[in-house]
Amino acid sequence: MASLGSIFLLPCDTCVPFDVRCSRLQYASNCRLGIKAQTIGNTRNALCDLIDDHNLTDRLAIRLVHKHFDLEENELAVFQSINVDDVALGPVVTLSPLSASNITEYIGKHFLFNGDTLVAYEWIANNVGDGVDLSKYPEFTSAFIETLVAGNATEIFGLATISDYDKVLLSEFEIPHLRTTVMVSECLLSPDADTSVIDTNWIV
Repeated sequence: MASLGSIFLLPCDTCVPFDVRCSRLQYASNCRLGIKAQTIGNTRNALCDLIDDHNLTDRLAIRLVHKHFDLEENELAVFQSINVDDVALGPVVTLSPLSASNITEYIGKHFLFNGDTLVAYEWIANNVGDGVDLSKYPEFTSAFIETLVAGNATEIFGLATISDYDKVLLSEFEIPHLRTTVMVSECLLSPDADTSVIDTNWIV
């Protein structure tokens, strides 16, 4: 199992309710969240084993459930790919708040457990890629939810899918006053850059 901070996507018709997005999601920099994720590592490993057992290692990954910025009630956090001619070493992806009224133009990307199912809390624009239909794997989804609940990990781990973008390791730069996250290839980082590393995705 490897840890990888990347871009994932998954189609979904439902969205996490606004009150859940506000009250349950924490920032990845929250130390307590990171500590909890480490202490229930056995559950994370069991979730990874499920992905392996169902032969979905090329499609699915484990996600640390977290947020990058606060949202208004009519907003969704959406990843978009942007064209930057001067950047030749990989994609540039942004995460920013977009209108929820355009939800049909987005694909669910990161999912958490809510009620009795997995629902999207972050999305991806169509210009970034196509989705993977999770409804094709009902046995896996049921087992995934059962393992989350049994491990008391519903507030910590979620599900994501692997796309072509995962071939490039992306580093995130937070711009709080713009409520935007910019992701670029690690190849563009200076070796002397003062950065901190927080694991948010695990692939098998």
